[in-house]
Amino acid sequence: MSNHIYKNILPHLLFAALAFSLCVSCGGPGVRTESFNGGGMEGLVSPDSKDDTDTACSYYYFLWGRYAELNGHDDEAQEAYEKSIVCDGQAEYVVRRLAALFLKMGKKKQAIQWMEKIIASRPDETNLKIFLADLYASIAYDRGRTADEVKKAATIYEKILIKEPKNNTVMLKLGKLYLYNLEYSRAKTVLERLVTGAPESFGGLYFLARLYRELGYMHKSAKRYEQALAINWSVPLAMEIAEFYEYQKEDKHAIVIYQKILAEDDEDEVVIGRLVRIYLNNNEADKALSLLRRQRNKTTDSLKINFTIGRIYLERKNYVKAISLFKGMQISHPEVAEIRSLLALSYFESGDNQQAKKILLNVKSDAQGYDDAILLLVRIYADEKDYLVAVNLLRGAISKTKGDEQLNLYFGLAALYEEDHKQAKAEDVFITAISNFADSAKAHLRYSMFLDRIGQQDKALAQMEKVMALEPDNIMALNYVGYTWADRGVKLELALKYIKQAVEGRPDDGFIRDSLGWVYFRLGELKQAVVEFKEALSDEPDDPTIHEHLADVYNAMQKKRLSLEHYRQALQLSDKKDDQGRLRGKIQALEGTMTPDFGIQNGD
Repeated sequence: MSNHIYKNILPHLLFAALAFSLCVSCGGPGVRTESFNGGGMEGLVSPDSKDDTDTACSYYYFLWGRYAELNGHDDEAQEAYEKSIVCDGQAEYVVRRLAALFLKMGKKKQAIQWMEKIIASRPDETNLKIFLADLYASIAYDRGRTADEVKKAATIYEKILIKEPKNNTVMLKLGKLYLYNLEYSRAKTVLERLVTGAPESFGGLYFLARLYRELGYMHKSAKRYEQALAINWSVPLAMEIAEFYEYQKEDKHAIVIYQKILAEDDEDEVVIGRLVRIYLNNNEADKALSLLRRQRNKTTDSLKINFTIGRIYLERKNYVKAISLFKGMQISHPEVAEIRSLLALSYFESGDNQQAKKILLNVKSDAQGYDDAILLLVRIYADEKDYLVAVNLLRGAISKTKGDEQLNLYFGLAALYEEDHKQAKAEDVFITAISNFADSAKAHLRYSMFLDRIGQQDKALAQMEKVMALEPDNIMALNYVGYTWADRGVKLELALKYIKQAVEGRPDDGFIRDSLGWVYFRLGELKQAVVEFKEALSDEPDDPTIHEHLADVYNAMQKKRLSLEHYRQALQLSDKKDDQGRLRGKIQALEGTMTPDFGIQNGD
């Protein structure tokens, strides 16, 4: 072994030196020192052989191997551990350490082979079996749910529980494995059994909470989460539970947890940001501002906090305070382009276009944020209906920029032409942008959205398919292509695949969830369509299209009272004449199937 390793660990080995010098088996001909190297145990003493056991020798080589491992010399550590086991085949802790080392070295197959051989000679030792199952489980967690190791690990855990039905450690491991493998029914049985027998099991409560969350048992999940948190308070768990409450729109419970975290660490920026978000979502801007001001007084770097405060002022139309704040920030941070843009925006929103233009016209073409400044200037000129100046400004800026900045200015020019009802010129701008940025998914996406707005769905679909070719995981493209196919009744299975993928990427998006419901409707899976539309409405309760889609499904299911209810809600929410006309037609047709006392002649 390397001398420098020996020197590093020498102080730790002095107490074992005497034992080593008296240890005949450590250096004499009776020791077999062949490396295991994953090929078998032929070169090692049998684990059951007690006659050759030399604990001093074993401990010496174990210490050597441990410090070699800690110094990053895994091969040396492997050799030392193997020699330690030669000296004492009963040294279970060394067996575990060697298997763990194999796992660390990526030699997972060797680790398993080693444990299987050891267990074959010591079949009654439960701890070794658990360790082997843990090895299988760790490989499964790395490879994914389809790994054969899931079944192998579960089988070992299950057999142990047959002999030791009250082994809480194994129950927890098995329940966790079932949960990971989406075997919810089995996970529920094991974890509930564990918590019934051991109500203070932190792991049992935690994984049961996550299981209930997956199953949609939110009240039960919250109860188990709180019990786990009471047993073992930790910030990561508290954050997970607070997020759970936010998802359930139980903001009061989330606030309590976030405030408790801040009581321990009042500078936790993530928690402060989440509290501010909750306050703003609940129209409690004063609480958000109070929290931000307190935090600003505690930090030496207040720039980020001031940005947030300034944006809240803007949102609340408190332009005087916004302008005052951004002017002060510009004095202390003149290099930050975003401050200048927000100051100009504050003047513009307050009605002082001249002051806003004065700030923006002084921005040089090579300055950071030049494209943002130009786009805001264009917005001001467009607001003043001075489209010619706005167009000339953009065309000049396009010639001075490149890359993403130039592409964004192309988008601004196209939007300007579209606002001026010059769709042909807007399309020419997009075509030019596409020719210059052919490999830009963003360019094809924006062009597709424009084409959809002007009623050219076939061309829009073709552009979205190009987006998917460039970015297969683009959520907007997956949703658009899938929904369009579903609406046309073509490629329904592929449409379902695409939209499911979009939902996975953005599960809280009601409009994407509506697309999923529409695909199920087209596939004739009406019950599942209802589930998805209801979920979509929980996110977007005021969207007329989702109400109409749900009404269409209820009508197909002959649930006409429910259908009529949602058609009427859609009509009430709709602001488009074409949609209103279509909805009135559906309502009249449905009412024609009802008796004068609003009973249903056929169905429901």
